[in-house]
Amino acid sequence: MIETENRRAGRHRTRLRPAKLLSADRRFVGDCAIVDRSGSGARIRLLDAIDEMPTALNLYDETERVLHLVRTVWNRNGQAGLAFDGQPQDVDTIEAERIAGRYYAIR
Repeated sequence: MIETENRRAGRHRTRLRPAKLLSADRRFVGDCAIVDRSGSGARIRLLDAIDEMPTALNLYDETERVLHLVRTVWNRNGQAGLAFDGQPQDVDTIEAERIAGRYYAIR
């Protein structure tokens, strides 16, 4: 099956950058890895299946320590396509440690 390319910006592969999906109110949704990204979005590999992924999310890039406001474009076969909504936000050290913590969802 041939897939149609709908991307507006060129994409480039990453080295499976570790990331986390957070809800709009920054609660933990799931762990993932960024497979490739462009100026307008990213394709991620989910570490655990998320059947009903929220439309509005935050994607935390653990390598760059930035938070992207994103919306889910598609979700299938353990991967998802996300579109960036706005510019990434830097995350301070305290918030980065909280996000990386084992029990992030418990505040």
